[in-house]
Amino acid sequence: PIMDACERALKSFSERDDQPGRLQSYREGVELLYKQLGDTLARLGVIALEAKGRKFDPHMHEALVHLETPEHEDNTVVEELRRGYLLKERLLRPAQVVVASSPKPKKDDDPDHG
Repeated sequence: PIMDACERALKSFSERDDQPGRLQSYREGVELLYKQLGDTLARLGVIALEAKGRKFDPHMHEALVHLETPEHEDNTVVEELRRGYLLKERLLRPAQVVVASSPKPKKDDDPDHG
């Protein structure tokens, strides 16, 4: 959860902030905290799962959304909503993901329903 909070804080910054000096300093502090925590977890054997762009694996991923899209191969993770982690090659927490699925044919496209 601490890593999640750091990631959300880092994503909340944009290039167009009104007070770049103050916000940049705050951002650097959060980045340092995130890096230190990540390094500590890595020393303990915790590693982040790489989910985006990979095939959906129900043993490693929790599908929260199925997105009908022709842009991605069926059953591919297109977005990671919450990072998953392994502890010494054992699943600590599954990644919560958005998974691509093939668009269903419309009734108009189905010759049996004309």
